[in-house]
Amino acid sequence: MASLSLDELKKQLDWYSGSVSSAVRTTSFGVIAAIWAVFTADGISLQSSGLFGVPTHFSVRMAFVFAGGALLTDILQYVAAYWMTSIGFDKLEKASSQKKQVKFCYDRKNLGLFGAFLYKLSFVLFPCKLVLAILSAVAFLFLAFGVYIKGA
Repeated sequence: MASLSLDELKKQLDWYSGSVSSAVRTTSFGVIAAIWAVFTADGISLQSSGLFGVPTHFSVRMAFVFAGGALLTDILQYVAAYWMTSIGFDKLEKASSQKKQVKFCYDRKNLGLFGAFLYKLSFVLFPCKLVLAILSAVAFLFLAFGVYIKGA
């Protein structure tokens, strides 16, 4: 097993984070677009119950709610991270203008109470958006088995 430096680990983590966020957005927009396509297409009707007897209208609502929730959570994560970074940047800039040598860490001392809260929030929102995107795809699969194509 190869050993990695801290910078290499950070680079890998950034790549994985970006890839997961991109996949969440793609999945969520895809689910919403597919739901829209099902409702606007001619020759397609929804059965009253789909896979495992789950009502089709419930699958539609859940797929839409989960996909929308994933997108909203993604946006909130970036807003929290941006706001937290802005707070840290302002503190570093202030210390730099006073000619102080400061080692910056993501903690209460450097970010303040609200900045530390935003830091924790951005880490909580990351797995939440991933779970919501997966749930939206699962709900869409339940919907897909409730679609009846006329003439097929």
